[in-house]
Amino acid sequence: ENKALLLAASLRRNLKCDFELVAAIPTPAELFATPSQTTLSLLGQMSVRIVKIKNEIHPDYPIGNKVSCLKIETDHDRLVFLDTDMLLLRPFCGIPSRDIPFAAKPADLPNIICPRQWRRAYSAAGIRVPEARVATTLFGTTVLPYFNAGFIAVDPLAGLGDAWVECCRRIDARWGIRLKRPHLDQIALPVAVAKLQLPYLSLDERYNFPAHLKPIDGDNLPFFAHYHCPSVIRREPALADLVRSLCAEYPDLAEPLEIDEDYAPLFKPPPSPSAVSSGRSPRAISTSHRKSGPMPEIIITGIPRSGTSYLCNLLNRFDNAVVLNEPDGIARSLRKEPIPYGVATFYRDIRRDVLEGRPIQNKLRDGKVTDETVGANEQSAYVPTVVNDDFVLGVKNPLGFLSRLRGLRRAMPHARVAVCVRNPFDTIASWKTTFEHLKTAQVADLWNGGLQDPTLSARARKTLEDIAQLKRPAWRRAAWWRYLADLVLEAAPDVIIVPYRQAVLAPMPIVDRILCGHDRGVLREPIEPSTLRTARRSALDAEDHQAIRALCGEPASALGILEEGQDVLIDRQAAAPDPLPAAPVTREPSRVFTGV
Repeated sequence: ENKALLLAASLRRNLKCDFELVAAIPTPAELFATPSQTTLSLLGQMSVRIVKIKNEIHPDYPIGNKVSCLKIETDHDRLVFLDTDMLLLRPFCGIPSRDIPFAAKPADLPNIICPRQWRRAYSAAGIRVPEARVATTLFGTTVLPYFNAGFIAVDPLAGLGDAWVECCRRIDARWGIRLKRPHLDQIALPVAVAKLQLPYLSLDERYNFPAHLKPIDGDNLPFFAHYHCPSVIRREPALADLVRSLCAEYPDLAEPLEIDEDYAPLFKPPPSPSAVSSGRSPRAISTSHRKSGPMPEIIITGIPRSGTSYLCNLLNRFDNAVVLNEPDGIARSLRKEPIPYGVATFYRDIRRDVLEGRPIQNKLRDGKVTDETVGANEQSAYVPTVVNDDFVLGVKNPLGFLSRLRGLRRAMPHARVAVCVRNPFDTIASWKTTFEHLKTAQVADLWNGGLQDPTLSARARKTLEDIAQLKRPAWRRAAWWRYLADLVLEAAPDVIIVPYRQAVLAPMPIVDRILCGHDRGVLREPIEPSTLRTARRSALDAEDHQAIRALCGEPASALGILEEGQDVLIDRQAAAPDPLPAAPVTREPSRVFTGV
């Protein structure tokens, strides 16, 4: 009911065409209950016509209520069905091409892909599978016509309501079609459109934006946001601001929301002890919400063991910054999604939880974000404090983010990317003495940065296959370092390169560049130059030195991480001899040539 009220209020405010609002109330009451008097009264205030409908599909399929909505009579030239878990964010004058009788957005994802199932679905309606195709909107997969049934615009004289009911019943009775619960309505919708031979228009995401799957760009708002649950409203500033604004416009709407635990955090000031300690008013946080523009988000990545944890610790020392060290909540998105929108929504979820004072997971040492994951590689729950809604949020993942940088730039175009790099001698020495997957460099077994990644380009896959065939670990490590360094170089124009030596010996210029323009707050702990860590180099043997000299020099030079005074890659600390004895050198007398 609260969702329906919010939708009606947003439509009443932002529809800029001739329209009538209709609320479809399912019956019978003993099965679906009756809306509260408060809800009915508020709908009345917003001039919403109430129409009772009946589920014509099956009692065990309440989603089938929406199919009956397409049978509601109207004098208007379009009937537009909307799921209640949607909001209209900005002025809307109607869909384009009003002469086309059916319009909907293709499905977000292709959850029905088996050709055999589609043949059975169309056969149940007595028609053949069409040659037509649409592209799912999240990743652009080309599939048979398949629409998200949350937003449907149809000519009310086309007869779609009756045809949709009939196709749902026939398909429901047909054996061998999976996912009829809960997707029967969406399976039957394109079948009904085909049966009626309706021309159709595939709408873009502006008309049915999947806010539960990807974040909303505050500078490029969609028309209709499909948010699914209130927790998504709370994580998306554009939705949260709209809901608060609608409650200010309709004071009676605020009452049921403020006592609903899913909406109540929208109206409460987030706990912020640091706001008091920094001299800022906590009350100002709850009434002054974030400014417009991109979120202050930092993607921290780099070649493993190149100072990424150290950088996390530096950035987290500000009282208006939270930096997570390799959180667990992004693994599935990095592995499964061609464009990792799940990482982008993870950032929004964390921001919401921090502002609401909920515990989050991080790698800590002595209560602080660790600067070294060796010995502190487990996640712990804690409640960070910030100053305001615009706090800087950073997340670190070396291999996962580095191998998916192209997709991350698509999913989070406004995020700032910091990429840590380090002299390959120190990096590979640390690989040998810390984590097993780095020591062995068995790239054939790795998801992130290895051959198990399904999103690899053909060139990257061929390079990793060549690395996997190297039998000696020393040469695999050096070749893998070179491959990862090439990934950094490919991304270099769009990222901030963070050389380990500079981050340790002169950290503030690096920190200032990463946080430039963001409201970082004040330092809780000073940032001062530290000492380079080179002790692990003793773990390198002669074969390591030869492999590094042979493979890593060119990218190391291009990245600017040769040691001071070097123009070629050498290890001045190395005491080990070359793996092959040096051949005696015979010198001939020098000769001087002159001529014109």
